[in-house]
Amino acid sequence: MFKNNYKIIRKPGKSRNILATIIISKKYINNWNKYFYKNWIMYAKKYDLGLIIFTDFIDSSTEKK
Repeated sequence: MFKNNYKIIRKPGKSRNILATIIISKKYINNWNKYFYKNWIMYAKKYDLGLIIFTDFIDSSTEKK
């Protein structure tokens, strides 16, 4: 279903909850890694959350044809 368009940064702990975001294009992925990654990891650890990044469209019907 997701065609390998996601990256699991942190697996969820006992909470079994996940923090997810969609970041499309290398430019935005690089910015996210530079400015947000550290805080998101700290937040996920604090609240025992998993962290997943989707790097492409989830629904292929939204892609340009």
